[in-house]
Amino acid sequence: MSQYQTAIYTRGDTLPPMDGGNFYHSPELFHIVERTPGQRPCMAVATDKQGRVVGHILVFLLRASWMPLLYWQAHAYGEGDYAEDVNREEVFGLLLAALVRRLRRRLCFSIEFSDISRKMFGYKYFRSQGFFPVPWQEIHNSLHSMDPHDRLQPKMLKKIEHIYSQGVETREVATEEDLADTLGSQELCGSLRSCIAETLDAREAQIIQLRYGLDGKAPRTQRETAKLCGISRSYVSRRR
Repeated sequence: MSQYQTAIYTRGDTLPPMDGGNFYHSPELFHIVERTPGQRPCMAVATDKQGRVVGHILVFLLRASWMPLLYWQAHAYGEGDYAEDVNREEVFGLLLAALVRRLRRRLCFSIEFSDISRKMFGYKYFRSQGFFPVPWQEIHNSLHSMDPHDRLQPKMLKKIEHIYSQGVETREVATEEDLADTLGSQELCGSLRSCIAETLDAREAQIIQLRYGLDGKAPRTQRETAKLCGISRSYVSRRR
């Protein structure tokens, strides 16, 4: 008998308290997806005998159609979030099995996992549940034959000039490390800010931005966030 128990949550108000720093498997993103039309969140959670959460995986359910059939497609970014003192792959195997059992009953025709941290992570558990790898093709276009500015159409150049007039600044990166840092932070933060602004009210959006540093500053603690927002720490905790 396993020392862990698994449960599936599809409503944000029933989620148990959980720690972790992976936004793609966080309660915050669960609440955002829950309010997004055409999508549903599904969180698989593993707990030990003391009731402590030792691992969880957030899966996005996307509504799709193949007329006249309506069905769901599931996608998870990464393998989940886990406590430091557990066997990650063992807990992952339990969570994966629980997800497959639930989604098979929900007209979910495909489950995709991307951005796995290690190439062979959870391989035997994926195979036991019928998963298979899909190779992706990458296309690289050379920008050396022509200056990037000369490649742009007049209409696009006009849009760029308008953006600059609104105060946007750009800079040229000098190293590959700069490029990775810039893309990893600015694009992700920009996407998250847009998503948060569209799905949350002003107060909840401010809490998420402060807690995860989406305002361009270092992430704040629950206590600091509560003080800046003029609310209680418990209120911040419930929106983690």
